[in-house]
Formats: sequence, structure tokens, C-alpha cells
Amino acid sequence: MRLLWKMLIITILVYLLAFASVFNVFRAAQPYDVESDGAACGPRPKWLFCKPHYGGMFYDGHEWPFVVFRPLCKVWIRLVGCHDYLR
Repeated sequence: MRLLWKMLIITILVYLLAFASVFNVFRAAQPYDVESDGAACGPRPKWLFCKPHYGGMFYDGHEWPFVVFRPLCKVWIRLVGCHDYLR
């Protein structure tokens, strides 16, 4: 039973560390088709992992980092106070 808890904790820590390494949590990823300044798909992914599709500046929210880390992106959006673009 202890091994199961250790594996669960390690898995959660790896997931959180991967989130921190894939995203720049200090900048918002702006969606392409929304005029509002406060809308965001989540934190902006680092260019090494995912480049913006539209004009080199915007995301559509279906890129792999936003899919894999959707729960953490939604938490980030609530903490930062942006409008939630991910549905």
C-alpha cells in the first residue's frame, strides 16, 4: 500500500514539473478569435514545445499542451483572473 501511495505522489509531482517546464506561467496564451483582452487558453507554452499557430501570436486551445494539462490550465486561468476560453 505504501508503494502505491509513493507511486501516486511521484506521478503527481512529475505532472506538475512537466507543466512548469512546458509553460511560461507569467504570460497568457491569447486565443485567435476572441476580441477580449482578458481571454486566455491558459499560460503561454514555451516556444520549444509549442509555437503559436495564428500569426505567430495566437493559439486555438487545441494544441497538445492545452489538452494534456487542461485541468492545470483551468486552475491557472482562475488564479490569474482571465476569462476561460477552454471549454
